[in-house]
Amino acid sequence: MKVTFVTALLLVLSGCGAGMAKIYLPDGTQGYRVTCGGAVRSMGTCYEEAGKICGERGYVDLGNSQESTPANLGNGPFLITSRELLFRCN
Repeated sequence: MKVTFVTALLLVLSGCGAGMAKIYLPDGTQGYRVTCGGAVRSMGTCYEEAGKICGERGYVDLGNSQESTPANLGNGPFLITSRELLFRCN
């Protein structure tokens, strides 16, 4: 039981990594959605991922969101934070 709690806690604190999906914008051009949750990450992590994806071309921030959801892992309440950045490369 203790090992499971520690594993769950580590996942909550670190997030499950940044995720990326190609999307199509209303004007038909390609864009991206990057997610980067976890307690030790910030919206800056999403911006870093956008920079890696677009490289020297740079990118246009089309919007971002951040949401915290309360969760109980059996040893007290925690906040699970999810972040999302929508962007397109220049």
